[in-house]
Amino acid sequence: MYRFGNTSLKRLGTGSAALQKVLHRAMEISNERKGYTPDWGIAEVLRTQKQQQDRYAQGRDDDGNVVNQAKVITYCDGINNKSYHQSGHAVDVFAYVNGKYNVEPCNLALIATCLMQAASELGMTFEWGGHYRTFYDGCHFNLKPTAAV
Repeated sequence: MYRFGNTSLKRLGTGSAALQKVLHRAMEISNERKGYTPDWGIAEVLRTQKQQQDRYAQGRDDDGNVVNQAKVITYCDGINNKSYHQSGHAVDVFAYVNGKYNVEPCNLALIATCLMQAASELGMTFEWGGHYRTFYDGCHFNLKPTAAV
C-alpha cells in the first residue's frame, strides 16, 4: 500500500488544510489504481519569500532578464508576483519508480489524474504545471484561487 513517508508528511504539514485534504485523498486514489499509478511523494510545499526569489533568479541576470530559458523554473518573483507555494496552496511531487526519485512526464501525468480527481471530489480545482503553455512544470500543482481560502 502506498503512503506518504515521514519526510513527505512533514512537508505536507506546511500546506493549507485544503491542500492537505486533496493530497491525502489523492494518495487513496493512487492505492485504488496501484496497478498503473506509481508511488509518489512530496518534494516541496511551503516556500519563504527568499526561497521563491532564489528560484526566480535561476536563468536570469541581476536585473531579472531571462538569459538562459532552459534554467527558468518560475515566473513568480516572490514579491510582486507571489507563488502559491508562499501561501501553502501549491505542491511539487515526484514519482518513486523502482524505489528511486523519478519525474518522467508519463509518471507525473498518472499522478496528476489522481490529484485532479481528488480535488474534484472535494469540490476544489487544481491547476497542473503539466498544462502550462509557457513551460512544462509537471511536478507542480496548485489550488485554483477560488479554492485557495
